[in-house]
Amino acid sequence: MISAKYLFTGLLLTVCSMISRAAPIRLSDTAEIIINISISPSSFVHPSWLDIYKRKRTLKLVYTVQDSIRFRALRANKVDFITIKKYFELTEPTKLQDSLNSYKRAEIFRKIDSLLKKYTVYIIDSVVLKTKSETEYIHLLEKVTKASQAELENDNIHKTMFMLDGTGYNFVIKSGLKNTTVWVRAPSRESNPLLYRLLDVTRRIYESQRPNSLLTKMRF
Repeated sequence: MISAKYLFTGLLLTVCSMISRAAPIRLSDTAEIIINISISPSSFVHPSWLDIYKRKRTLKLVYTVQDSIRFRALRANKVDFITIKKYFELTEPTKLQDSLNSYKRAEIFRKIDSLLKKYTVYIIDSVVLKTKSETEYIHLLEKVTKASQAELENDNIHKTMFMLDGTGYNFVIKSGLKNTTVWVRAPSRESNPLLYRLLDVTRRIYESQRPNSLLTKMRF
């Protein structure tokens, strides 16, 4: 018979695979254009994040991949461990049906996610470029920031497509007072041409600057 200790550990691993796409804490920034991209593979590949900061003279690309979760340290901290266990128990199917609506369920997952950030290890790399040497890329960033949410999501295309699998991308695009959030799955030239181009050109720039980087090999 499986002990409660190992059962919970296994269940915790399952929860982590579902919600511990715990994004690294992003500091506030005064860049003219900020694009935060969260990348969630459909398989058990570690999630990653791509942040683009465009300032007057410089352009910074920050690429982050979730490496691991320090479960031993989590178990050693009894307060956090018991708290996560308590939250996890609230997500059991019977309790969800009886007392939790979708909002409360999302809030519980958010709290678990927030606690797990303390025990998550990330691999982080960045590239800093001069804006004057990347004028075409800057024009692309400006085009993305000026596009509407409907243009970026291209809902009409997705209504005619049926997709079982594919990496999910969440874009948070900030420029001045404008703030746009877009979520798409497996963007392509046909489905989301502007976002696809943003990812493709950013990848090429990153790879040209970091040809031998471990993060480059992981690809975003």
